[in-house]
Amino acid sequence: MHSEGLAGWKAYPLRIDAVLRGASVRVQVAVDVLYSSTCPCSAALARQLLSAAFLQQHAAQPSLQREAVAAWLLQHGSHATAHSQRSIATLQVAVSPRAVRFDLGGLIDLAEQALATPVQAAVRRADEQAFARLNGANLMYVEDAARRLQQALGARYQGVRVQVRHLESLHPHDAVAEAGAPECGSGAPDPFAAGEGAR
Repeated sequence: MHSEGLAGWKAYPLRIDAVLRGASVRVQVAVDVLYSSTCPCSAALARQLLSAAFLQQHAAQPSLQREAVAAWLLQHGSHATAHSQRSIATLQVAVSPRAVRFDLGGLIDLAEQALATPVQAAVRRADEQAFARLNGANLMYVEDAARRLQQALGARYQGVRVQVRHLESLHPHDAVAEAGAPECGSGAPDPFAAGEGAR
């Protein structure tokens, strides 16, 4: 989505837990991925207000030219807007203790593809427009994001756990959802316990 020649850095806080119990070794990787979430309910309410404003303003006109409708939308299309916010997905997967390497980049890419709205480090107007389109095409509640990630990661990794946190712009509290169950008695610290993610 980036314009040619435009690049930037993004941080992905990472945590690796390894537990040795007798002859058994358990390794887990947790990483935080940032994305944007737009509320489906808020988007629907905004569309209703826009529709009502359009009908009210053109009630006396039996028909309209396409150009007139397009001009009205350019001027009044932001009559109401949905609320969106930066959001955090903490992903935890099991790693084979026999693994020589682990493709962390592949895990992050898979998560960002599933969410479809990862935050952008640097943008030009065309990039921001594309980002707005992706947000509009991927409206999601916190539980929707958790399901997307669980489905995408569960098909490729073992021991998948997901916690998503929407830093609500409407409410004074966060919205949180989790998918996947912790493995009891693993002995590893729980990165979700205090809501601190992989940091």
